Amino acid sequence: MKAFWQGTFILVTGFYFFTVANAAENYFGVWSGELTEVVVAGRQYSQYDVTLTMAANAYRIDYDSLGCGGKLRLLNRRGRFFRFRDELTYGFDDCHNGGRTEIHFINPELAAFQWFDKKGVLKVEGHLRRHSQTMI
Repeated sequence: MKAFWQGTFILVTGFYFFTVANAAENYFGVWSGELTEVVVAGRQYSQYDVTLTMAANAYRIDYDSLGCGGKLRLLNRRGRFFRFRDELTYGFDDCHNGGRTEIHFINPELAAFQWFDKKGVLKVEGHLRRHSQTMI
């Protein structure tokens, strides 16, 4: 009986890790959308386009209309929630490096986007839609 329960635990645990690994793959692909930044609360807002590319251990952000972007370093992932540190590689004149990007995948085709400055203040929000799925 003990061997039965040990085998069941291994089977269930293996299934759990397989499911978690495949869950991230469901969000691999190219996502884009329009973001809104609060420049002056209640007075001035700015909107611009963004493209997010997600693949196995490779995450990229491009703020298309601002002409900046770079890598995203994964800090934390829980289910459909991903937290990144921005590591911009170009366009430093119009973008701030070192902020925090958070993505919550609502479903396999829609994601909520939030960007926080270095002080942890929410500055940018929007929604992204998947345009293509990347296969690994």
